[in-house]
Amino acid sequence: MFSYESLEKKFSEFVGVKDTVTTNTGTAALHLAIAGKHYPEGSEVIVPEFSMIATALAPHYARCVPVPVDCQKDMNINPLLIEEKITDKTVAIMVTHVYGRICDMEPILGVCRKHDLDLFEDCCEVHGALYHDGPKKGEKVGSLGIGCFSFFRNKIIQGQEGGAVCVADNPPYASHLRDLKNMSFGEEHNYIHEHIGFNYRMPDAQATMILKSLKKARLNFSLRNRVAAIYDDSLLEDFVRPPRTAAWVYDINHCEPKELVKYLNGLGVPARRTFAPMSMQPCFGVKDNYNTLLSYELYSNTCYLPVTPSMTSQEVKHICKLVNEF
Repeated sequence: MFSYESLEKKFSEFVGVKDTVTTNTGTAALHLAIAGKHYPEGSEVIVPEFSMIATALAPHYARCVPVPVDCQKDMNINPLLIEEKITDKTVAIMVTHVYGRICDMEPILGVCRKHDLDLFEDCCEVHGALYHDGPKKGEKVGSLGIGCFSFFRNKIIQGQEGGAVCVADNPPYASHLRDLKNMSFGEEHNYIHEHIGFNYRMPDAQATMILKSLKKARLNFSLRNRVAAIYDDSLLEDFVRPPRTAAWVYDINHCEPKELVKYLNGLGVPARRTFAPMSMQPCFGVKDNYNTLLSYELYSNTCYLPVTPSMTSQEVKHICKLVNEF
């Protein structure tokens, strides 16, 4: 058995799904999941305003139109704003569980059922977290239907790169994704290609690294949450945001995020700015009203601090001291 096959088996067990299809990146996983549905060109996919750009690039790669919906204060997509963006071209909703906070899945699933829409989950920032509502409450995020993961080197479970599509219970769809990611060679591998396929195969060396990380997932998850708890206790109250289920990074509220990040970077702290709204992305055409969005307000007042399982309490408290003094 190849390492990537072992990873598919073990990650399926970890998330609680029937099938996992590995890919070479998380972005490839998002694209593959949508491409495997073969929606008509020009179909619309609801996406979050507040997310990493790959969430909107994936439907675009699949010749669909990403339609952004603004967020709630927790940065996740606002379920109450989804229906007003649905048209007769809408085929699916893609949600992102942002910065370790889990979306409100019950109302989102209600919209999907009402309008007969597919649901995709961008789970790249929440490995090991649990749903807080919906039919899978208390079970691993990504097990609801179609969950997409990244194993980039800064993720909770990681290699240097890599991704995966977790398919809860649809073997024909999972089998089709495996074919598509392998150039659509088909079972006979006779160089007759039924579909436009992709070279999204995960190298075995990457799978080996991810398998090692997966073995330490529970400890890693716990250590990261310990780091977040120190941030909670040591930062000034105004900077602290609502708690996370999974501590991928630690986002904070700050009125001068650009200057704070510049200051911290100059002292060797790998802080970063946050995601910009999809409606202000030049690649999709900047929308006139982007500065009225809650996503824009959060973008203007957010940066994030590093979280790694190896960080000591002294290191975290030192970063907090720098932020508080700034």
